[in-house]
Amino acid sequence: MKIVVWGIIGLSIIGAFSYRFLLRGEEVPVPSIEEIQAREGFPVEVAAVERATVALWREFSGSVEGIRQTAITTLVSDEVVGILHDEGDVVGKDDLLFRLARVKSMPGVGLRYPQAQAAYDDAHREVERMTALFEAGAISQQILDKTRLGFKLAEADLKAAEDVVNLKAPFDGLLIQVNVKVGEIAQPGIALAVLSDLAQVLVKVQTSQEDFQQMQLGQVARIQIAGGDWLEGSVHKLPLAADNRTRLFEVELIFDNEPRRLLPGMMVVAHIRLQEEKDRLVISKDAFRQEADGAYVWLVQGSQAHRQAIELGLVNHELASVRSGLKLADRIVVSGQTRLKEGVKVKVVDLGTGE
Repeated sequence: MKIVVWGIIGLSIIGAFSYRFLLRGEEVPVPSIEEIQAREGFPVEVAAVERATVALWREFSGSVEGIRQTAITTLVSDEVVGILHDEGDVVGKDDLLFRLARVKSMPGVGLRYPQAQAAYDDAHREVERMTALFEAGAISQQILDKTRLGFKLAEADLKAAEDVVNLKAPFDGLLIQVNVKVGEIAQPGIALAVLSDLAQVLVKVQTSQEDFQQMQLGQVARIQIAGGDWLEGSVHKLPLAADNRTRLFEVELIFDNEPRRLLPGMMVVAHIRLQEEKDRLVISKDAFRQEADGAYVWLVQGSQAHRQAIELGLVNHELASVRSGLKLADRIVVSGQTRLKEGVKVKVVDLGTGE
């Protein structure tokens, strides 16, 4: 009996080892990623060649100035007795801004305002008197003409006196500074106020030699303002030489400023369009690779990738124009180029989602 039992146990052990051996023989090896990609294709993302405009923009920091800006000054040292407008007011041409005390002498005329007014009044009365005498036949035409000339001179003196003590706006604009108060003494050559014409503004930017060499009068410029809106302007003035100290070129841009969104003294970032190519074949900047012998892309035809040499045009931070080597609607690889080789099988997917 023992012999039978031990025989059964032995057969069981032999059977177990035989079963495990058979199972091992049926195991299927797991393929590597490289093997899967070689069989199904390397995953790539593609985009079609399109037509579009490619522009090259550069950004420059600059300060805003009124296209016309002037200091309101006086020729005499005199007390300010009237201020007709406040800082920030919009004024028109010939609007009265300041009144002075009218007690000081006028340079080059030697008359105080009261004296000029009295001389004008006397001359006016004299003209009236002489006109009556002439009409009565008591004086000659020559005497009347001489009297009228004296009146015109007195009138001119009074106007000169008024211009000295009544300070007016020379043009339409915005008072961006008012620097005096009533009762203070205005001094010759010292700005009582600053008036700026803000219908248009200038933005002065400093550019390198490389960028300056691509600039031309009339090139489009833009500034983004509060709210995301854009003001469009242009290159207005190019210097004849660089600054001796900084070696930079100061370029003036001009912008329409209605309504008044830009104010003198503001710092802004101006975008200048240095180059533009319209209606060109374009690809993503990420699609091409650059080597010593030129640029190339991976062109997908069927399920295979082929290296295609191209000639590039203008390249910006998003797009590149293509002068030769591709045609409209060609499918090119924009992501996943790293492991591609000529003729390799590819699988087009959206690499952003993995599908």
